[in-house]
Amino acid sequence: MAPWIFLWDLWLKAKTNEGKLGLLNRRNDYLRLAGKPTLFTLHSQLNALLAEAQQAWGSYDYGEGYFYQSFSRVGVSGLRQTEARIESMELKRHLKGQRILEIGCNSGFISLALAEVIASSQAFDINPHLIQIADTVRKHLEISNVSFSTSAFETFAGTGPYDAVLSFANHATYDGNTHQNLKAFFERCHTLLKPGGLLLFESHPPELENARALEEVKKIMTESFKIESEKMLSTGSYADRRRTFIVARQD
Repeated sequence: MAPWIFLWDLWLKAKTNEGKLGLLNRRNDYLRLAGKPTLFTLHSQLNALLAEAQQAWGSYDYGEGYFYQSFSRVGVSGLRQTEARIESMELKRHLKGQRILEIGCNSGFISLALAEVIASSQAFDINPHLIQIADTVRKHLEISNVSFSTSAFETFAGTGPYDAVLSFANHATYDGNTHQNLKAFFERCHTLLKPGGLLLFESHPPELENARALEEVKKIMTESFKIESEKMLSTGSYADRRRTFIVARQD
């Protein structure tokens, strides 16, 4: 009966297109779990954490009831496609053997998907329920070179310097939980990097950050970094495409 319940919820409870897509992702993931008892157990744990987050987290839910990030290795679909983003941004090439910091990691799936090529990742998010999800998946996959913590960037106590900092649409946030200005944000990124370290930056979608706003972001960024390359992303989900990806180096 579960697939029918998901469809019932889809039409009666989902308030947004993202919410509807999340329910479809949940239904499709559930159907793919047949004959996979270990993954079924993991998904039961993850869905219990999602349900807890819906009750306890008072701020905006980027996944709108399900996952914001996908992770095919554990059978999770999301509004954003982790593996496609990694390929589009060439993250494995940029980060091979690097010690990285991921700002606002959400459920941590980018760092976990990169674990096989990086030296280590220290990733954090302000939402403790997402960090619980990230750590549950980390333990399930027996990954030891990625660590997660709950923190805002303003109060994050890093153990840098890092070879690279990942800032993927976290220089300002839709939920209003960012309390530092852009100058302070990029200065902090600069401080956490080793000399000549990389800042890998992803913009918000153009609906939220138009060309003029992005130019202002880049202007402030270049006070602390030298931009080496820039491109518009064209693969992944609708939420991945048309964002700007920048590779910048500590100046």
